Amino acid sequence: MSCDKLRMGLLVGGLPQTGKYDKLLSVLGRREEVRLGKMYPGAGKKLWGDAEPIKTSLFSVEVDGVKKTTGEALFIFEEECNLGVLLRRVNGRHLDKSHILNAEVIRVCRTCLRDTYEPLTLRAGEPCSSCVSVLDPNYCDECLQVKCCSCLKKIDGEEKRGFGELVSCKGCWESMELQEKWRQSIPVYDIQSSYDINCHLFLCPEAIEREKEIMGGSAPLPEEGLRPFMISVVVSDLIDPSSQYYWPYGMSGYDYLVSQEELKFNNPVSETPDCDWMDIEVTDEMLHDSWGKMEALKSKYGFTSLNEPGSVPTTLTKDYKEYRLIPSIHGFTCDSASCQAINHHCDDGGAYNALILPNLPIYTSRSGDISSDDVPNWGYGREYCLACMV
Repeated sequence: MSCDKLRMGLLVGGLPQTGKYDKLLSVLGRREEVRLGKMYPGAGKKLWGDAEPIKTSLFSVEVDGVKKTTGEALFIFEEECNLGVLLRRVNGRHLDKSHILNAEVIRVCRTCLRDTYEPLTLRAGEPCSSCVSVLDPNYCDECLQVKCCSCLKKIDGEEKRGFGELVSCKGCWESMELQEKWRQSIPVYDIQSSYDINCHLFLCPEAIEREKEIMGGSAPLPEEGLRPFMISVVVSDLIDPSSQYYWPYGMSGYDYLVSQEELKFNNPVSETPDCDWMDIEVTDEMLHDSWGKMEALKSKYGFTSLNEPGSVPTTLTKDYKEYRLIPSIHGFTCDSASCQAINHHCDDGGAYNALILPNLPIYTSRSGDISSDDVPNWGYGREYCLACMV
C-alpha cells in the first residue's frame, strides 16, 4: 500500500443550487467567454488563475426527476499544485452578486479522485459509496482491494494484520504452518541475512554483557503463540535479506523465532536499572526533603537552567569515581534508589520524566561523548543528580 502523502482536493461551497446541472458545470470550467463580441476571462480563469482543475465533480441530488446541484463542487488539481494558494484565492470570492464562495482542502481517493472526506454522511452524486478505506487513508474502500499475502483471501479492516504492502488475515497471522508455506513460496532464497548486528548496537559492550547476565546468561525461548509475522508488523521485512527480521530461506518458523530471540539477547535495546527502588515507599516527607535539598543547592550555586548553570561544579567525585555534569537537556535519570522511587511515583502520564528530569543538574561517569546519537559510544557508567552527589 502507498506510503505517499494523502491526495487532496478543494471542496467549494456557496455555488448556485440549480436544476441546470450541465450549464453550471460548463460555466465553472470555462476559461474564456464572449460578451458583446469581446473575449473575457471565464469563471474557471477567475477562480483559479493559471491553474486548471484536472477533474470537477459537481454534487447534486435528484428532485422530482430533475438533477439539481447542491451548491458544492470538488475540484482536483495536479499534485504539485499549491492548494493553499488556491484556497486563499477562492475563499470569500463573489461568483456573482448572490453567491459568495467558501472552500476547504479535503482528502480524496488517490485512484478514483472522489471525495472520502465524509465517511458517515455521504454526499450525493460523485463521492465513493464506501468512503475512506480503514486499511489505507490514501484510498477508498471501493478502490483498495487488499488480500492476505499468504492465503490471498480478500480481507477487511477488522481482520487485517500487519502494515505495508504485505498484510495478513487473522487466520494466517496465527498459523505457523501457513506462514512456513508462505515463506517457502517466496523466491528470496538467501539462507542468511546480510544484516550486521555490530553496525546497529544499542549499548556499549559492557552494558550488553550486564544485560545478558540479568537475563540469566542465555537467550529465552520464544513465547508460546508467537509467530514469524508477529516479529515485525511489516511483513515485507521477513523477506528482505538486509533486515534484522529476515527469515532465511529453508528455516523453520520455530527456528526463526529462536534466532530472533538470540538476536535480541545479543543486542539489548536499553539498560535495566537496579530494582532497589521498588522496596522504597515514597512519602510526602520524602518528596519535601528531596526537592527541598535540590532547590537549596540550585539557589546556592545560582543554577537557573542547564544553559545557565551558575557556579554548579562541572566535575564531582563519588565512590572514588569522577563524574562530570551533563551540559545540556538530557534523557538521563538519577540512579539512586530514592530518586528512582520518586521518579516512578511522580511520573503520571510521562510529564514528570519528560519535562522535569531533563532539566535537572545530573552527573555521569560515562567517558564517551554523551551528546552523540551513537549511544554505544557513550560508554558504561552511572548517573546521579546534584543532590545525591554532595
